[in-house]
Amino acid sequence: MKKFTQEKMKYASLLFLLLLINAAAWAQVNVKGKISDEKGAGVSGVTIIVKGTNSGTGTDADGNFSLNVPSGKGTLLVSSIGYVTQELPLNNRNTINITLVSDVRALENVVVIGYGTQQKK
Repeated sequence: MKKFTQEKMKYASLLFLLLLINAAAWAQVNVKGKISDEKGAGVSGVTIIVKGTNSGTGTDADGNFSLNVPSGKGTLLVSSIGYVTQELPLNNRNTINITLVSDVRALENVVVIGYGTQQKK
């Protein structure tokens, strides 16, 4: 009878360990923040991705974002047209506010083409 109890304890311990590992693997932290330009105004449409994953989001009209990140670690890739792409380590932070820097070189390559109508005289 004693052997049967020890065997049950062994399996119960193994099951508990597997559940603990599974819970740790699925633990996610919600990271929130605001993306602003150099003047402090919120920037909409900025892409925020967790480096090395498919997890990402975009900012709303005021520059706010919210993103679930595995275990609170990793690096955020922040990119938007006309701004320098930034890589920011999370370091277990729940709130991160980011100021974007204008990419002047990228704006030099923009060509504006207009279409319109004219009357022939």
